[in-house]
Amino acid sequence: MKQIADHRNRLLEVSVLYRDEVDNVGFIGSFLTSYAKMKYGPGPENVYNVVNHKKLAKKGYVNSGKLELIKFTDVSFY
Repeated sequence: MKQIADHRNRLLEVSVLYRDEVDNVGFIGSFLTSYAKMKYGPGPENVYNVVNHKKLAKKGYVNSGKLELIKFTDVSFY
């Protein structure tokens, strides 16, 4: 079990949501990364295109924006 939980190169899907002023929540998009990549902190390797897969079929759609990692904190639980 420890091997599964400690796999730092496992692919993670990060979903990006929004909440408006009347507390409606919506999906913006998602991207794939790994713990090992995010661990390096801010920088050009941690800027991600947020893609909404439902909008990919639309003509001219590139992405729903970019997400830039500003801070990363590693917390261990024992």
